[in-house]
Amino acid sequence: MNEQNKTSVIILGTIHADKKQYPNYIDKLSEIIKEINPQIICAELSPEQLQSNNPITSKPEYYFGIMPVVKDLNIEIVPIQPVTKIGIEIEKKKKEFEIKINENEIDKIKWNFLEDFETICLKNLFPLINQQNVFENLQMKEIDLWFYESLYELIEKNFPEIYEYWIEWNQMFLEIITETITKNDGKRILITVGLDHKYWLMKKLCEIKNIDVHNLYSFRQQ
Repeated sequence: MNEQNKTSVIILGTIHADKKQYPNYIDKLSEIIKEINPQIICAELSPEQLQSNNPITSKPEYYFGIMPVVKDLNIEIVPIQPVTKIGIEIEKKKKEFEIKINENEIDKIKWNFLEDFETICLKNLFPLINQQNVFENLQMKEIDLWFYESLYELIEKNFPEIYEYWIEWNQMFLEIITETITKNDGKRILITVGLDHKYWLMKKLCEIKNIDVHNLYSFRQQ
């Protein structure tokens, strides 16, 4: 394959934030997508969410920050989240696991600790995300290592069934992303997913031969 025509895959981790509360964050997201100028975006949306003309309440950054750029630049967008029916079935399995956890006092204490830790970290983060350079800082691999990868390592160790639920979700993302890469040889593909999914997808995509995989920093260093 000609190096100049090599498929380029860039991953951005997003926070589910809306423009009313976090205008600078949403503006920066739009600005960076324009900078990357992808031909395709693999987006953490279900087909139903993509087709809806209403704000996506669970992921407002798409409605306010991503979709306007998609329309302006005529970018192809591929939904990587499964259809709502499948999503509901998977979420039901997770809730069944959580019920089992709450039936065991020690497991309940451990699970509540992990949930509280994540909640506190995000609560402390959100007041900062309108500040300059925070969007870029959140793309650092150190954030993945120090928080998300460590958190899911603890979940895997203590609650393997919950971890497998999360892996199943990621695998469905990866399957559609991989299919999109295969069908679009030589193109620039952007993946937009919640920050907690980014590190796992990055690792898996780096195993694919004949593509260049980047976070925002390595993309800018080309």
